[in-house]
Amino acid sequence: MNIKVINCGKKVILKLRGYLDGSSAWEIVRKVDNYKDKQVTLDFSGIRDVHTFGWHTLKSKIGTGVTLQGIDFRLFREL
Repeated sequence: MNIKVINCGKKVILKLRGYLDGSSAWEIVRKVDNYKDKQVTLDFSGIRDVHTFGWHTLKSKIGTGVTLQGIDFRLFREL
């Protein structure tokens, strides 16, 4: 998992690339926790594949103030 951080003042965009599994979900959660005082957007446009455990971990651990964008729902049809 490659995470590129784009800092735009009060907003932070985390561009995600690669495979979303359990360990990469925890890596994303730790990054989101580093920017608690800012509005965080997770950009899923670079995600190639999603593991069930990674998606459920991410979904249960990130807060409601996090925006999700660029999700290809074809990756999620089996979850």
